[in-house]
Amino acid sequence: MKQDELLELVDDYGRLAESEFSLADLVGHVQCKGVKASEDEIFDIAMTSDYLLEADSLNEIFVPRRTFFQGAQFRITPLKAEIEGGYVVPGHRFFPFVSREVFPADARLVLPDGAALQTRTVSLPQAQAMPFLHFCGFAGAMEYLLLDHEGNMEKLMPPFDADVELTVFDLRGYFAASGFRPGDSLMLTVVDWLQGVFSIVRAENEGARVDAVAAKKWIASMAGAMGDALDELGTDGDCYEQLALALCNAQGDPKCIPLMKAPPLALATYFNLQKDLTVKMVGDRALFWDVDEDPQEEAVFDALENPSEPESELDAYFQQLGLSISEAEVEAYMRDALCHEGKSPEDVLARVAEGRTLFFASAEDQEEFHDLWCVLWDEVQQDYSREADPFGEIRTSFLALNDKAFAVMRQLDARGLGMEIMDNPAFMEFSQLTAMISSALAMFNIPETAHEALPNPLEGMTGQFDLAIDELANRLLQDAPKQGAAPAGDGIYQLKVSLKGAKPPIWRRILVPSATELNDLHYIIQATMGWKNCHLYQFKQGGTFYLPDPEDDFMGFGGFDTEDSAGVRIGVLLRKEKQKIVYEYDFGDSWVHEILLEKITEPEDGLAYPICIKGMRACPPEDCGGLWGYYNLLEILDHPKCEEYEQMLEWVGGKIDPEAFDLAAANARMRQRFD
Repeated sequence: MKQDELLELVDDYGRLAESEFSLADLVGHVQCKGVKASEDEIFDIAMTSDYLLEADSLNEIFVPRRTFFQGAQFRITPLKAEIEGGYVVPGHRFFPFVSREVFPADARLVLPDGAALQTRTVSLPQAQAMPFLHFCGFAGAMEYLLLDHEGNMEKLMPPFDADVELTVFDLRGYFAASGFRPGDSLMLTVVDWLQGVFSIVRAENEGARVDAVAAKKWIASMAGAMGDALDELGTDGDCYEQLALALCNAQGDPKCIPLMKAPPLALATYFNLQKDLTVKMVGDRALFWDVDEDPQEEAVFDALENPSEPESELDAYFQQLGLSISEAEVEAYMRDALCHEGKSPEDVLARVAEGRTLFFASAEDQEEFHDLWCVLWDEVQQDYSREADPFGEIRTSFLALNDKAFAVMRQLDARGLGMEIMDNPAFMEFSQLTAMISSALAMFNIPETAHEALPNPLEGMTGQFDLAIDELANRLLQDAPKQGAAPAGDGIYQLKVSLKGAKPPIWRRILVPSATELNDLHYIIQATMGWKNCHLYQFKQGGTFYLPDPEDDFMGFGGFDTEDSAGVRIGVLLRKEKQKIVYEYDFGDSWVHEILLEKITEPEDGLAYPICIKGMRACPPEDCGGLWGYYNLLEILDHPKCEEYEQMLEWVGGKIDPEAFDLAAANARMRQRFD
């Protein structure tokens, strides 16, 4: 509860502050309210607040978003269909120029004559509606459509092809009176970010009258600011937050021209011009990302290397135990148990953990988890009243759906499916359904407010949800290899081994028999990459880590299964093309490699396996501090006048050519072990 109270205090300060303030000011405010929190805790909360931006990281200065975006200008360029229909769809177009707490269709747009635009409803095919919600992510788009019109609920089911209702701003009169044409834009100015109030006028035509030089400078500044924001946030946040941070970074960068003063282009136009940037998904969030990279995979590796801060101590244990559940969902299970009486906290835990063995790092952790579980049970029991619970029956139905979804995920996990499942369209649809179920369960925990927030048709949708889970589960499991199935014959695997995070890429392409054991694959990677085999290593697929001698001191990440890598063949883990596993070498520097099965071929007469057939760039030196240390080392060696140059040159043993790769030498090293 302390975190919630602290976040509320910080958010309130951000809503009310009139100008920039220091972290010390915020700490003083929190302490005056009688909340005990360290400066670091308050800083972390401030960095996640939806109402603040860090204006000066060096001096720990924050700016309220309300004042930062006051007077900001941005363009909206209506599509031809919108102009012909006399409306503008709000959707994501106000990102990030309005508070998240304002539903875009509830914003107030004021014309030059002081009149506020009215709204009306239009019906659009989902394929036409979704581009207006692209920056929301799929789950966010579903939530938007449900909040916009309750009747959309029954239309948002597979195959997602029914027309949906959207609230739009009515511009029929304005478009007609101003002679609005395709290519023309609207210029909006933020009057009140917190309340969602904008002034709106017709802007100059983007195509014919925009100053090309000014537009080029604006695009360059926007690109630089977005690049910095993407680097800073990584796979955290979403499109809204990336845009907010980019605009804040640009404001404090003397190299950037003002981006929010009469911008020559709409943000949508800017992103359409970016050939190397697109919108991609990480779970249910949408991110601007490099077209050639997969943010979902990077998010997984980031989670392993830098786990996100859980919302509660119980959530932290759920992460460690590999349970895909939140404290809010557990509360729903506990309320259901109390509703039906005769259930204990142990019964709830058994239901939540069904089909899984819970491994704790120590007896103390197990005892603390049990204590936290019982504390939550006591809190729910004290708060719960069966007579005042309006959601007993529907909660039970949704928990049954949640159990069914968990069972499907256990089946997929048992079949060793890795991140390649995320390429399956059925998995995205399945994720959308489970996200909707989880959101509903969280609402059922708040009887005094949830009844109004709950879409009316939801109560009659459990049957359709049930059928949808069955249909999607069949599609997901259809192509999934069965546990214990025989590996793919005696074929030859073409594997691409890539060092994760390396830019430009560092990789090797190797051919190995499908019967190659993991311990041998370790030596193959060591030889072809150029490592010295002087550190520990592990392979990972799904929630299982494969290590040599797993009974030794290192046991993988807490809460995950560990297996002995001896005797495990690559053909058991990778059964079809495009599947992947992970290889990590040196747990200090953490050199994480992605192993991709590119294709399966027949053995070629006269060719000795394993063999490396291609590669790009040199392997970093051992013990240089990971990728960051490697790039820092290259930077130093590229500047002979640097004071560390001589020391680093001696340490590494001479100049490094990062572009060098000797295919013959790589195969020679491999032959030393396998001939």
